Amino acid sequence: MIHEDITLVVSRAVLIQVDGDGQLVASNSVSRVPCRLSDGELAVLRAFARPTPVARARGAVCRETGMGLEQFVRACERLARDNILTPVRADFRADDAAYVPASAGFASFALQHWMLRDATRVTAYRSAIQAHVRDKVVVDVGCGTGILGLFAAQAGARKVYAIEESAIATLAREMIRANGAEDRVSLLTGNSKDIELPEPADVIIHEILGIDPFFENVIPYIDDARRRFFRGGEGRLIPHRIELCCVGVEPEFVPSIRERAVLEAREFGRMYGLNFAPYLHVLEHAEEIAHDTEFPRRGSDFRESFFALGILSEECLLRTIDLNGDLVAQSTGESRATMRIRADGRIGSLLLFFRAHLDERLQLTTSPYAPRTHWGWAIRDLPRVFNVKAGDELDLRATISTFAGRELMQVRLG
Repeated sequence: MIHEDITLVVSRAVLIQVDGDGQLVASNSVSRVPCRLSDGELAVLRAFARPTPVARARGAVCRETGMGLEQFVRACERLARDNILTPVRADFRADDAAYVPASAGFASFALQHWMLRDATRVTAYRSAIQAHVRDKVVVDVGCGTGILGLFAAQAGARKVYAIEESAIATLAREMIRANGAEDRVSLLTGNSKDIELPEPADVIIHEILGIDPFFENVIPYIDDARRRFFRGGEGRLIPHRIELCCVGVEPEFVPSIRERAVLEAREFGRMYGLNFAPYLHVLEHAEEIAHDTEFPRRGSDFRESFFALGILSEECLLRTIDLNGDLVAQSTGESRATMRIRADGRIGSLLLFFRAHLDERLQLTTSPYAPRTHWGWAIRDLPRVFNVKAGDELDLRATISTFAGRELMQVRLG
């Protein structure tokens, strides 16, 4: 229930687009379902363009639209539930009833499990964190179960601010408590674009990377975090650079995965040196973990060997994003690349993968020639299947576009 003394404002994370039916659709994050906006709700959003008490906004909206009190309250509650409207708070405690955590996307325990079992990902991040956070103020953007923030505390960070917008924050709080890190790790609940830190940060840790690395909106989120969280807009980003690459594959390539959740969870404590008792407790009661359909089905497992994938080309670099640079300039426009064919065959798709540069030395990659990760690969089917010969070259064009509030790389033949 929305109380009249609460102050609300339109979330900085909101993106409004026109859908295929000509309706305005507001999206807030990858963990929330985009929602259509009515004319009355647009008037409500205008009333909260700046932080405004509900009672004051109600009067303005009702005078402008003739909306009744009950209709106004329903609109505010719906928009607040989707964090289109967000409460203005002095702090961001996880038990603050004014904020409604996201219940989709990364609130999924199954998805969190799938990420934790990825030792390639977790140990790469831990190595980079251990090298760069001692005596620093650290922000973990999108902390999930809190594991990266806990690594930072273990590595001697002076203070860690772990930000999480979804309901998995409840488990993160328990993980922080179970590992005795409450004095060093503060959990802030909300979208990172709506968070105001108590102090400037020296290091930002983020794992806002999708299968297509841009799919979780890493570019706009890091652009915002870098400008508002760092002292003078400068500090260390982990990772700081992303490269998106592709190879050409035969049309017979079929991605698959296996569920190994329970056995894997028993190893997490030994793998990562943390107390996973709260996590194991949730696992015992999580029905979704028992159903293979709840896991993302992605290109993630080799069949018989690397070359069973039918990779016919050399690696082709499509785009490089320096997260310390001008992100607007780097993410707009079209990039061109040439993919060289190394073997005769029939190409039907492009397999996309990325390299995330965690620091000047460490890289995390989803290359099909590297140990598999939870991401797997993004598959982009070509308009047709065609024959190629070793030595052929294919011209490619790549564009970062936004669909339903998410950025993704579009690749087409040039």
